[in-house]
Amino acid sequence: MNVQPVAAMSWFTVLLGDLLARRELSAGQVRQMMGAMMRGQSGEAEGAAFLVGLRMKGETAGEIAAAAVVGRERMRGQALDGP
Repeated sequence: MNVQPVAAMSWFTVLLGDLLARRELSAGQVRQMMGAMMRGQSGEAEGAAFLVGLRMKGETAGEIAAAAVVGRERMRGQALDGP
């Protein structure tokens, strides 16, 4: 499978620009980046840039909710360890 690195994708450049300008990200932007991170399609530097940028800007409830949706979708059908 030929996967294009996240940093080479124009949407990632736009996403980082939005974070640097302190603009709220759309749910689609957050889902796209979180999905790439969870699929292993982003490098450590890209993931760190996204998370630090989001934290520096200040996360909104909508951004956190969009990230949570991706996490929940990924865990469907996964066995959870625990009591």
